[in-house]
Amino acid sequence: MAVKQQKTHFNSIELDYEEESPLIEYNRLDINELEDGDYYSGKPELSNVETYSYDNDGKEVTKHRIHLILIDNEEEEYLDIRINLKKPEEIQKRIHHKSKLYSLCCGLMELENPGVTQDMNIIKKVDLGEFREFINDLSEMTIRVKTEFSKDFTYNTFVVTQVKA
Repeated sequence: MAVKQQKTHFNSIELDYEEESPLIEYNRLDINELEDGDYYSGKPELSNVETYSYDNDGKEVTKHRIHLILIDNEEEEYLDIRINLKKPEEIQKRIHHKSKLYSLCCGLMELENPGVTQDMNIIKKVDLGEFREFINDLSEMTIRVKTEFSKDFTYNTFVVTQVKA
């Protein structure tokens, strides 16, 4: 909603009104709080790429990620799935089959055309903007939590099981 600007001495200030997200008041769930085989449904939103830094034993580490959020308005909660990226760019390359980005992209492709990714284990290139536009226009997405085991740790990923326009 555009707000009519009032005349002022401060020409560099631009004011506007944005709807506040209900997520501010909602309970946030992390995918690692769910159990293997659990299902979660909600209105999906795929965020823009974000860059963040943290201290790792005195060394600053910079990482990039997007968030797949499934909003359950009835329960006033949302599932926040953090998806790590290699670079802070919309075009991502060489996505490994164990990554959450691979799970998201191939899961959506499998719903459209079952078996299309059956013999594949890497995504050579993906445009996040294309997937964001598709996902953010959906009314609902359902995922099934899948626990993965590596030699160093256990983590949860997901499988997209259903989408609704």
